[in-house]
Amino acid sequence: MKGEPCEGPGCQRCFPEQEGQCGAEKCVQREGAIENAATLNELDLFARYMAERPEVGGTVTATTLLKKIFRTFHEGDPKWEILPTRDDHVGQLFFLLTSGTRRGEMDRFFDITYTNATIAVFYKDYTHETIERSIARAKEYIAAHGAEATNVRYRLAGGLIGILAAVNEEVEWSYRVNLILILVVVFLLSYATYVSVIGALIVMLPSLVAQPLSEAVMYLLGIDMNINSLPVAAVGIGIGIDYGYYVLSRIVEELVAGEGFDVAVRRMFETTGKTVLFTGVSLTASIIFWVFFPMKFQAQMALLLVLLLGFHLMGALMFIPPMVSLLKPRFAIKYAEERQRQRAAAAAAVEAAGARASAAAR
Repeated sequence: MKGEPCEGPGCQRCFPEQEGQCGAEKCVQREGAIENAATLNELDLFARYMAERPEVGGTVTATTLLKKIFRTFHEGDPKWEILPTRDDHVGQLFFLLTSGTRRGEMDRFFDITYTNATIAVFYKDYTHETIERSIARAKEYIAAHGAEATNVRYRLAGGLIGILAAVNEEVEWSYRVNLILILVVVFLLSYATYVSVIGALIVMLPSLVAQPLSEAVMYLLGIDMNINSLPVAAVGIGIGIDYGYYVLSRIVEELVAGEGFDVAVRRMFETTGKTVLFTGVSLTASIIFWVFFPMKFQAQMALLLVLLLGFHLMGALMFIPPMVSLLKPRFAIKYAEERQRQRAAAAAAVEAAGARASAAAR
């Protein structure tokens, strides 16, 4: 919070790079503005407004100390734990407060020129919801009372809450962008593998289902989406997509026998399906013990990874086979036909070579 703008010898000009610059004009601040009763009252109103929420443990400002001193000079009567309405009384309280302290000891409440002051709000937790509500509530108050409080300017937000709020704002958009980029890369690589849009979409189906399901479970369990989720989501999709490749590639290979999609799917379950299930269960089971780790964020990220791998495993075995049987993708048929022609040509070549060898022997 800053004091009211001013002009004259009592004013301190900002440097050009400081916040508050407007066009080519430099901002100005009034030294000693915090010693103004109206400014202190605005400071106190904001702190009381923020303290009304149940997630707030308390607030501390310069007014907290001044009200204690004012009460002390009135025989400790609780009804006098208020702010003075006269500027000279406020100045006396500041003198009493600072005269018994070392230089810099009050910097966490106000600066040496009484131009800037802080409002410290203490929260019981640092969950995503708490951070969002705290910033939103502060902005609501500023929007509602900013026009009235012409002598102050609010600047949000410092401390851990401010840092986490900035991180969360970055995560809110970068998380989706990150997922989109991952899925685009997976699609391009899948298309390059199968040379088919349908094939790429089929192999990506588990990822398209697993990601929203994992986020839904996290929401139900009250797990925040934060900066730790970004690499975990990428790793989860990167590992989980492999199951889809194994399943689809095995089905395509089994089609070479020429017995149709249903037989190819059944043989996939009898061979690669068992391997995929064993691998997925083993990997998930080894990670699930991490969920019980005492560090909360590591346990939550382990749960996210378990959910992603589990949903990818189930999606690969439950969605890809029926989709292949239903759609009968052309790329799989063409691959099987090409392999059959190659095998027929190889068999014919072997037969011809055998016939020539027999003729030569006679």
